[in-house]
Amino acid sequence: MHTYTYVTGFSQCKEIDYGEWELIFEDDFDNTIINREKWYTCIDGWNREHGDDELQYYLDENIIIRNGILELTAKREPDYYNVWRFNEDGSGYITTKYFEYTSGWIQTKTNFQYGLFEVRCKIPEGQGFWPAFWLFGNGEEIDVFEFESNKHNTPITTIHKWYDDGNNDYCPESWDSNTSFADDYHTFSLEWDEYRLVFRVDGDITRSIYYVNSYNINGQLDPHYCDNIPPGFYFLNNIFPNNPQSIILNLAIPDNNSSFGPPPNSQTIFPSSLDIDYVRVYKKNNNNKDISICDYDSSMTNYYTGNAISVGGNCDISISNNEHLELIACKEIILKDGFEAKEGSNFKARITPISKKSISYSQDNDNSHEIEYLYKHEIVTANKSELFDIFPNPCKSNFYIKLHHALDSYHEIQIYDMFGNLMYTINHITKQIYSFNIDKAGIYIVRCTTNNNTDTKRLIIQ
Repeated sequence: MHTYTYVTGFSQCKEIDYGEWELIFEDDFDNTIINREKWYTCIDGWNREHGDDELQYYLDENIIIRNGILELTAKREPDYYNVWRFNEDGSGYITTKYFEYTSGWIQTKTNFQYGLFEVRCKIPEGQGFWPAFWLFGNGEEIDVFEFESNKHNTPITTIHKWYDDGNNDYCPESWDSNTSFADDYHTFSLEWDEYRLVFRVDGDITRSIYYVNSYNINGQLDPHYCDNIPPGFYFLNNIFPNNPQSIILNLAIPDNNSSFGPPPNSQTIFPSSLDIDYVRVYKKNNNNKDISICDYDSSMTNYYTGNAISVGGNCDISISNNEHLELIACKEIILKDGFEAKEGSNFKARITPISKKSISYSQDNDNSHEIEYLYKHEIVTANKSELFDIFPNPCKSNFYIKLHHALDSYHEIQIYDMFGNLMYTINHITKQIYSFNIDKAGIYIVRCTTNNNTDTKRLIIQ
C-alpha cells in the first residue's frame, strides 16, 4: 500500500549532465571459446533445481562461438544430470534429476550499477523457447527482454525485488511489434540511472520506469524524470533497482506450468539457439560528481566514474587476484594510504579524455599494472555551499537526505526540532543517501557540516 502526498514540486529531480558515455565492458565473441575472464557459465554454480516450470539442464558444450556469434544452443538430450538442491535452512546437496533438454547460460563475473546495457541478438524460431537478457543481484532483477513460447514479436520487460521475509514485488510489461525477432538480429538496450529505467529496441523507446511517480488530481499516472512535478500526489517507486547486478543471457525451455510456455512440440526444431552478436556496457563519466571509495567487494561494481575520485585514506582497500577495478575521472584520481593492488589483480585509472602520459604501478614481486594517468596530491574539496538535499519536503513522515560531495569530506548530519533539541546525529558518514522517519508534525532544522563548510535547511513534517 502506497502513501500519497500532496506536493508542489520535487526538488531532488534535476536534469543532470553526466557527460559522455564510456565503454567499460565489451565482448564481440571474436574468439573460438568463451572468455573465462569475463563470463561464468552454468557449471560455475547455476545448475541447481529451477523448479517444474523449466525443462533444461545447462551445459558448457551448448555455448558455441562460430563466425563471431555466440550461440546458446538448446538440444533435445534426455538424460539424468547432477543438480544442486537447496534445503529450507539454506544448505544443499547434489542429486540427480531427469532432464529432456540441454541449453546454454552465460553470466558476467563483473557486477554493474547504472549504465547503458546493450545486446544485439536473434532469438530462436519455434514453440518451446524462453530466451532472456537480464540483470540480477542483491535481491533485484531487471529483465531487459524475455520472450514467451510462440510470441516472437512481443518482448517482455520486468523489474523484480525480493525481501528478507520472502515476499517479492514485480511489474511486467510487454510490447508488440509487427516484426518477428526470430527473423533477424535486433538491438535491445537498457539505460539505467538513479532516476529511471529506459528500455529500447533498435533505438526506439518501448518502456520507461521512474524512481518517482506522480498522479494528477484524477488519480492518473503521470511519470516525470528531471522535470518539475506539477501539484498532485506522488510516491517513490519502492521496487526501483539501485543495487549492483550481473548480466545474464540464457535460453530456457518452459514447461506447461510456466507462464512462458507452452513447451516444445513435435514441430520444434532442435538444435536451436539464441544467437548473440555482441554485449556492451557503457557508463556516464559523471563529470559533475566527486566520489570517495572506502570499500571494495569483488561482488560489487568494479567501475567508478566521476569528476574527482579518491581511494583509501581512512580505510584499507586491497584488490586481489583476478579482481578488476577501473577508475575513470574528469579531473583527478587520488590513491591514498591503504590502497593496494596485489599480484594478479587488474587495476586501471585514467583521466578522460585520455592523456597519453602513463606510468606503472609495481608490487614487490615486480608485477606491473598499467595506470594511464595518476595524481599523487591531496583531494580538493569542491567549493560549493550546497552540501545536501532533502526530499520530499514537505512530507508526511518519511524523507531522505542525499549528500552531494565525496563522503570522506563530511563531518556530521544533525536534525533539530523547533525548540532546538537535537533529535538525530550521524557522525560516521558511510553512504550517499540516508532515510528518516519522524511522525510528529512540525518544523525541523537539518544541518550538515564538512571539514570546511556548513549547510542548513528547513524541513516541514505535515
